[in-house]
Amino acid sequence: MSTAARTHRERIQQKPLLGATAEATAPTGPTKANQALSTLRSILAEHNTGAAFQSVVIAAVHIVERAVCHEQCVADAALSLGQQEKLSEMVDRVEEAALLLRQQLNTQSGSLTHLCGDRPARSSDAEPWPEALFSAVQVLEECVSQLVSLSNAQPKGSASRTLSDAIAKLLRSHHNTLLLEAEEWMA
Repeated sequence: MSTAARTHRERIQQKPLLGATAEATAPTGPTKANQALSTLRSILAEHNTGAAFQSVVIAAVHIVERAVCHEQCVADAALSLGQQEKLSEMVDRVEEAALLLRQQLNTQSGSLTHLCGDRPARSSDAEPWPEALFSAVQVLEECVSQLVSLSNAQPKGSASRTLSDAIAKLLRSHHNTLLLEAEEWMA
C-alpha cells in the first residue's frame, strides 16, 4: 500500500537529523538559531566587499528566501496555537537572516539586490499540515546541502565560508526542529 502519506512517513522516519553527531542529537532550538544569527550579523558587519563574498551572499539570499516560503507555509498550516507560535518564531529568524543578507547587498556599490530577483511569492492557498511540513523538511534539507556545498567551495577561514556555514547552521536547526515536529505528529 503506497499512499502519499505513507510515503511521507517512511521518508521522514528514515531521515536523520542534519549534522547528527553524538553532541548534535539533542533537539536544536532557538539557542543554535540565535547563535547562527549572531554570527551572521557579525560577519556582515565587517563589510566584506570581495566578489566571492558577494556571490555567496547572492546565492544565500536565494536559498534563505526559498526556506522562508516553505517555513511560512508550515506556520500557516499549524494545527495548534503552540505550533503556530513556535513556527512563527522560526519564520521571523529566517526572515531576519534574509533581510540582513539583502541589506548587505544594498550597502555595496551598484546595489546588487537586482541579481537576486524578486522575493518569492507566498502561496495564498494553505497546504494541509502534513504536506506543508514534509515539503518544508525536504526543502530545508536541500537548502542546507546547497549551503554546505557552497561553503566547501570557499577557502578555509574566509568570510564567505563562515557566512555560508552560519546560514547552514540556522537552516539545519530549523530542519531538525521540523523533523522532530513531523516525528511527534506521526507518533
